[in-house]
Amino acid sequence: MNEHKGGNHIEFVKHYMADDGLRAALNALTRQTFGFDFEKWYADGGWEGDYLPYSLMEGGRMLANVSANRMRFLQNGQERRYIQLGTVMTDKAYRRRGLAAQLMRAAMDDLRGECDGFYLFGDLSALGFYDKLGFSRIAETRYALREDARQAALAQAAQRKRAELFLPVDRTDEAVAARYRQALAAGVPYAALEHVNRRSLHLFYTMSMKTVRYCAELDAFCVLAREDGQAVLQSVLCALRLPLADILSRIDEPVAALGFAPEASDAALFDAQPWDGGEDYRLFVLGDSLREVQVQGLCFPALSHA
Repeated sequence: MNEHKGGNHIEFVKHYMADDGLRAALNALTRQTFGFDFEKWYADGGWEGDYLPYSLMEGGRMLANVSANRMRFLQNGQERRYIQLGTVMTDKAYRRRGLAAQLMRAAMDDLRGECDGFYLFGDLSALGFYDKLGFSRIAETRYALREDARQAALAQAAQRKRAELFLPVDRTDEAVAARYRQALAAGVPYAALEHVNRRSLHLFYTMSMKTVRYCAELDAFCVLAREDGQAVLQSVLCALRLPLADILSRIDEPVAALGFAPEASDAALFDAQPWDGGEDYRLFVLGDSLREVQVQGLCFPALSHA
């Protein structure tokens, strides 16, 4: 994939997150494109080898990137290994030259033998690009808490002692942060499409600990975010499998929805609606078991998006 043009040498590099110089170039292009970078996440131990960038460089400057994320799931109890493609970006001066398509194909050729399929959340401005690469578009299913279940949970929460509730954590307490990291590895499944190797992406989204809550009685954590002003339960990290109704009854504010698809035993608490990504994205998949996400009424957990 190396090219020479106008005396400049374009170099293909991959799997380099431990290289400080290349990671700095990736961070620069990510900041330019998306307004964030990976440095604090990397410095805090968030990278564990499953985020694999594929990039084109010229004179120390990154021109384009596509990153592959190794994702392990339990899909209704069946183990699945997928590759999620993300951080798709090209420097403004080098767009419309096919660089991202080259990198996409390189990543897929490289990793095809170790996964059950590829998927990505595509920007609305680039839908045709992913169509041409052979991906199919599917819808996910979102789960909103039924009003009767919400009122029952709030009534029970009002009767509980403080130690029985999920409460905001002290973000300056390093012991709490360490316990949270342990819980990421020890928590039992709560989703019908459960992200198994979740630690890295969970840490990326929750580095500030602002959305993390802790229940002393259960020695468990949950992640409670706000979307459009409403509380969304994005994750439950508990060593014991309790019914979701019990978890919800330990949150002292109304929860509107889940950030994941519930297991069948909890599904009666929720109203299910198909979701195509709205004004944010479309879900593209390549692989038979990934098409089952729509058929089985699943969604990728909010904290698994890369």
